[in-house]
Amino acid sequence: MNRTRMASWLVAAYPAAWRREYGEELRAILASGPITLRIAANVIVNGVWLRARATQPSTLLGLVAMVMLFEAAISRANGLAQSLAAMVRPTSMTFPTVEVRFLSSEVYVWLLVGCGFWTAWRYGLNGRSPAWAAARMSIIAGFPVVLGWLLAATGAAHVSLAGTGAEGLSPLSAATAPLIRLPYYAIWGAAGGQLGRWILRLRLRPTPS
Repeated sequence: MNRTRMASWLVAAYPAAWRREYGEELRAILASGPITLRIAANVIVNGVWLRARATQPSTLLGLVAMVMLFEAAISRANGLAQSLAAMVRPTSMTFPTVEVRFLSSEVYVWLLVGCGFWTAWRYGLNGRSPAWAAARMSIIAGFPVVLGWLLAATGAAHVSLAGTGAEGLSPLSAATAPLIRLPYYAIWGAAGGQLGRWILRLRLRPTPS
């Protein structure tokens, strides 16, 4: 493979802002000598690490929550046709009448608090809103539920409700369940943000001389 082309591919592992400032220099260094497996691995690992550091906490935790939601649903489902049904359950509430199982769990509440805390800690006292960060995280985490049940509502996806306890469930209600509860998720994110900002204020408080 052409060394210059391979160097360009490796540099692409880094975030765009980093590439604009240092990309040409790294590309020239890589292209000037042999690119061993160890060098390539080091470049990729460092690039992925910088991308993770540059990514918003809401994005990272949203993807983690999405994976956990899938795992919880698959463990409950008897086949792929029931996986969407396993993600949700009817509630005794008048509104909404459906809730997403994992997004209503205690584990998810702690993820919301952590998202708010992390957002406040990273961006400071006057940075991004922890409440909005938690809501954004929930949009990412709940995206498979929204998309899957919208497809089910249009007949583009088959969902088996037999034996799930969700017989007669409205696909549209299931699709909108994560979005309706966004204010609830935002409250927990705001709580985590308050904790993070309180700790930041303690750290920034001048010490008496």
